[in-house]
Amino acid sequence: MISVHPTSKLSGAGMYKYGWEIDINNDIDHVANVISSYDWCPMVFNSGIRLAENFYSADWIALDFDDPGTTLNEAREIFRDYQGIIGTTRNHQKPKEKRGVMVVCDRFRVVLRLSSTVYSSETFKSTVKSYQLRYKTDASAVDAARFFFHCFSVEILRGEKTVSHIIPQKPSKKSTPINYRKPMCLSRETQMYLSTGYDTGCRHESAKRAAIELARYGYGEDYIANAIKIGIPQDRVSHGEHINLARWSVKNIRKRNLS
Repeated sequence: MISVHPTSKLSGAGMYKYGWEIDINNDIDHVANVISSYDWCPMVFNSGIRLAENFYSADWIALDFDDPGTTLNEAREIFRDYQGIIGTTRNHQKPKEKRGVMVVCDRFRVVLRLSSTVYSSETFKSTVKSYQLRYKTDASAVDAARFFFHCFSVEILRGEKTVSHIIPQKPSKKSTPINYRKPMCLSRETQMYLSTGYDTGCRHESAKRAAIELARYGYGEDYIANAIKIGIPQDRVSHGEHINLARWSVKNIRKRNLS
């Protein structure tokens, strides 16, 4: 899963902090299309608010090649055995000031699939940092809340290799404890419902199932209500059916955790 921002028209202090949406489709062709269409993050945030303390999980890492050094062709060779994506950025082969000098070079990002979902922000940062040091990429793009502007052209790496987790060697501040069970992924039926509003025979049960699965992920009532609204008729939305289902799902999960 990655996070995407539906608009590039925000401004002011809240720019790109709020309104992040989860794209649950991890198919590499789909991800390549998304990161060339929207501004995005390789991680997912609780409540859709882009803050390091809201880090929930990540399935990908992104390396930012912004300085002279590794060329695009060299990156193709270095990462050819990986499952990933190479995407050029808006300043690719354009003059950009670096320490008072205008520099033209290849500028691109390499997005690599993790071997499994990372739920620790510290492990995520440690993993990205190890690759950043190895390939001398942008050192500022290693935090647990980094977003990227959309790529301009992308190409897919269809190797088999993935990125293994790098556990921090020294004790570090723990992420906010989460007392709910973390499912590895949403069910196929729920993925389809949240993407298209399609139900498998019973609209109410499809919305209910989606709400309870999102609640297991720890999402709040507002997020769930907005997510499941896609498959609920407008007349039922006006009666607050999506809000009631969201409240019910969160309450249900809390009761299970306390029992």
